[in-house]
Amino acid sequence: MARLLVDFDTLPPSQRNSMWLCLMHPRMRDFYLDRERMVREGIAHLRAAWAAHPDDRALSGLIAEFAAGNQDFARLWGEQDVKSAAEGSR
Repeated sequence: MARLLVDFDTLPPSQRNSMWLCLMHPRMRDFYLDRERMVREGIAHLRAAWAAHPDDRALSGLIAEFAAGNQDFARLWGEQDVKSAAEGSR
């Protein structure tokens, strides 16, 4: 895993998250062939989780961190897409 993506042992637990890696980690920015689709799907799933657990402070904090630190996230979060099951191939 460390050679393919990033060494999780070097990250704090709050950053061992696929959305955090995709949006915030500099090495992961160009990892995905269709990054826009991955971010859109991740946001839609994140919105579904947030709707199911609106009082989850850790989840709300993660969303706030993404919105403040990533323009793509802020723009796409505003579109309000929701998805509860993975679709397509990876």
